[in-house]
Amino acid sequence: MSIRLATQSDFDIIMDNYRVMTEYPGQVDAGAGWVLGIYPDETMIQEAINLNQYYVYELEDKICGGMIINEAYTEGYEKVNWQIQADEGEFISIHALGVMPEARGKGIAKALVQFAQAYGNEHNYKAIRIDVYGVNRAGKKLYPATGFVLVDTTELYYEDTGLGKYLMYEYII
Repeated sequence: MSIRLATQSDFDIIMDNYRVMTEYPGQVDAGAGWVLGIYPDETMIQEAINLNQYYVYELEDKICGGMIINEAYTEGYEKVNWQIQADEGEFISIHALGVMPEARGKGIAKALVQFAQAYGNEHNYKAIRIDVYGVNRAGKKLYPATGFVLVDTTELYYEDTGLGKYLMYEYII
C-alpha cells in the first residue's frame, strides 16, 4: 500500500477508474452524485496532476483510489460559520475522493483522508474544509470517523448535482 503523487502516465488509469466508479450501481445508491465528464472531468483531473495536487492510492501495484488536495473551494464556503477563522490560502479541501468498488471496505478512503490531514499539518494549513452532498451516505460516515466536525448545512451549486443540500465539514489542524 502506498499513497503518492499521480504522474502523467497515471491519467488514463485514473479516468478509467472514475468511469468504473460512476457507472457502478452502488455508487448511485451511495449518493455521491457524480456524473463523469461533468464531475470529475478530464480537465479537472489533468490540471490536478499538472499542479501536483492529485494523489493515488496503490494496492499491489494497482491504482485503486485517489483524490485532489488543493486550496480550491466553491462559491458558498464564505457564508459558512466555520469553527476557526482561516482566510483563503490558509485551508485546503479534498475533491473527487474515490475508491474502486472492488477495493472498498479496506480502509482506503480513511487512509486517503488521513494522508490529507498529515499533508495539511506538514504544510502549515489551519484546517481542511469539505462539502458532502446531503445524500452521500459514505461521505457522511467517513468524515466524522476521521475527526471532521459537521459545522453547517447549506445549498451549493455544482454542475453535476445542480443546487443541492451540502453538509459542510471542517477538520482543524
